[in-house]
Amino acid sequence: MLSALDTFHFLRPVWLLLIPLGWLLAWWLRRAGGALQAWRQIVDAELLEFLTVGDGKGGAGRWILVFAVAWTVASIAVAGPSFREKPSGLFKQVQATVVVFDLSRSMLATDLTPNRLEQARYKLIDLLDAAEEGQFGLVAFAGEPFLVSPLTDDTNTITNLVSALSPDIMPARGSDPVAAMRMAAELIREVGPVGSILMITDGASDRSIRQASELAEGGISVSVLGVGTTDGAPIPVGESGVLRDASGSIVVPALEESMLKRLAAAGNGIYTRLTPDSTDLERLGSIAASDGRYDTTDTDRLRWQDEGPWLVLVLLPLAAFAFRRGVLLVFLAMAFLPPVSKAAAWQSAWKNAEQRAEQALQEERYADAARLSDDPMRKGMALYRGGQYEAAGEAFAAAAGPDAAYNLGNALAMQEQYEEAIAAYDNALAQDPEMEDAAHNKKVIEDLLKQQQEQEQQQQDQDQQNQEQESSDSEEQQSESEGEPQENEEPSEEQQQQSEQGEEEGEKEQQEMQLSEEELDDEQKQALEQWLRRIPDDPGGLLRRKFLLEYQRRGAPRNNDEEW
Repeated sequence: MLSALDTFHFLRPVWLLLIPLGWLLAWWLRRAGGALQAWRQIVDAELLEFLTVGDGKGGAGRWILVFAVAWTVASIAVAGPSFREKPSGLFKQVQATVVVFDLSRSMLATDLTPNRLEQARYKLIDLLDAAEEGQFGLVAFAGEPFLVSPLTDDTNTITNLVSALSPDIMPARGSDPVAAMRMAAELIREVGPVGSILMITDGASDRSIRQASELAEGGISVSVLGVGTTDGAPIPVGESGVLRDASGSIVVPALEESMLKRLAAAGNGIYTRLTPDSTDLERLGSIAASDGRYDTTDTDRLRWQDEGPWLVLVLLPLAAFAFRRGVLLVFLAMAFLPPVSKAAAWQSAWKNAEQRAEQALQEERYADAARLSDDPMRKGMALYRGGQYEAAGEAFAAAAGPDAAYNLGNALAMQEQYEEAIAAYDNALAQDPEMEDAAHNKKVIEDLLKQQQEQEQQQQDQDQQNQEQESSDSEEQQSESEGEPQENEEPSEEQQQQSEQGEEEGEKEQQEMQLSEEELDDEQKQALEQWLRRIPDDPGGLLRRKFLLEYQRRGAPRNNDEEW
């Protein structure tokens, strides 16, 4: 305590001169008789009593005292009371890094297990997880470049989109890294003059090398993560085919390592080949910190900490009490509310019901989201994710649009109302013929219905065969009874054993058939639930539609000599 008193001082002591000025003003107001003094000089005292609230004496004195106290506290806060020091490291501009991801068909080559694309996606996720600070963006390219994510310091946003990266979402085939590098450079220049580009690709060209050199001269470095092997491998097409060129030869794209090294050198960056361990990330780790993040020339210098802003908290209840009587009581009541009610009251002050419902949905509090939301789509998604499929279907049915029809189909399918689900998917496709998720789920349901119909037909055929067999056995027994046994003659021991054995075999076959049907039903239900759990906002479908609209807006596509 003595140490704090010894070091206590004001950073701006000249503002303390306002304190006597404030008390002098309060004394003058008190001596003048308050705000009613002027009215007393021109209004009769008996009439003034009915025109004012209160007697104008004690009330005015209290408000003048509140004014003087608030003036004093504010003056002390502005003067900057301080009693402790802290380091004063100065923050510099954060390095911006844009990842340029190759989604041409050559990334499907299988020289890496299972293919280049999968390995590159895993490595990108590891890179984003290892990033402690800085801004990252993501550009994907094939025959045309497209923005996946702008620069952001929330790497989780980009990580959630990585799984959707695939050549299937690209509207233009081929490979144009030059246009992708230019798009990445534009993102960097929006936040600052310098930055870095990380190319994740398997090939380069002379044009891309020249482009990297131009970017390096402007302060933007270009590094490369090579994906693949120098031997290469074919590109799978369909279930069993491989990609062939115009002459019919099998396309075997190899990692163009020499060109990629030239690209990184021209871009004043780093080249490394994708490795199973973290060796490549260790080399690329220097990209984000290449220009430094903090000014270390002043980190050891101490500066006095201004504690004045804390005194502003003392003024809040005074200001609230002066603004409207009773407001201070509200703040006091908030202090005694339970934590849950307090948090709810605080959120209610800053967010409307739909915003709180969206937050609850993101936090997987589905019951709260469904209770708060009046939007049928948001309420339906909350109920669907919470397993209340019937209520979710009712909510989706009240909404309009292809997404609502698609979600309604999922909810009906989860209730095993397959015919109605197919009708809902048809409705969604009628409004948006390119909704691939609706077409896929519809096919899954149709296949399931077809299998069920086949099972029912097999069961009917089996029942009919059993009936025919029983009828045939009955006729044989009747003919045998008419020809051989006498009225009181019992069947032989051999006949009894054959009869019992036939009954046991029939029961065993029936049990095996029921067991296989139950197992098949469980497998079908699991497969159905797996597909229907593909929630309405699939990032792959969203990116595909986004890229297609952007591609159409750009106009005529450029011609590419190679589609891989």
